[in-house]
Amino acid sequence: MPSLPARNLLFLNDPARRGHLINATRTHLPEADDQRRVSRLWI
Repeated sequence: MPSLPARNLLFLNDPARRGHLINATRTHLPEADDQRRVSRLWI
């Protein structure tokens, strides 16, 4: 089975709206094919 391109995602707290997240993937991460799978939620 061929692998599909994968991209890491980064969501940060939105200081303007408490309890909301903003997608910071494009501005904070390089555009690359990353086949690793890691999930972590910091509370």
